[in-house]
Amino acid sequence: SVNFGTNMPIGNFQEVDSIASSGANTGIYYSFEAGAYFSKFFGVALNVGAFSNSVDEESIKDQLKNNLGSSDEFSVNSDNWVNGYIMLGPIFSVEVSKVIIDAKILGGIMNTEKPFINVESTSAGTTTSFNKSNQVTASAFGLNYGLHLRIKLKSKLGLRLNAEGF
Repeated sequence: SVNFGTNMPIGNFQEVDSIASSGANTGIYYSFEAGAYFSKFFGVALNVGAFSNSVDEESIKDQLKNNLGSSDEFSVNSDNWVNGYIMLGPIFSVEVSKVIIDAKILGGIMNTEKPFINVESTSAGTTTSFNKSNQVTASAFGLNYGLHLRIKLKSKLGLRLNAEGF
């Protein structure tokens, strides 16, 4: 199936604890997911996708004003957080009436690109580059877990609702 929707950052990914870490706003995700079933209840799933979130620039400005006790005006320019993944693992399914409930735990490679962030301050008409955070890319093993509700609408057409975590 081809999936797309909204992703909501939580925990450390959402919070701004420094300019270098830069919190994320709600973003978009898209993926392709396929499964092969060995029985009515058990199979293996492949999930390939990505999600993108803008940087919470307003929170960075608020943090700078609070931490520095400054009346300067700050401008923040940044790229987006971009995360891509390829995951493989077991999927378990149960059918109840016209609804199929899938539970999955997948593992694989995850690539994260931390965005470039530039902060400038303006005081008395003078603009100064305050901080430049470099773009950083890293890859690591990751887990993708989730629940899917597949609602049958017609013989080969259905609606799928996903709740997933990484």
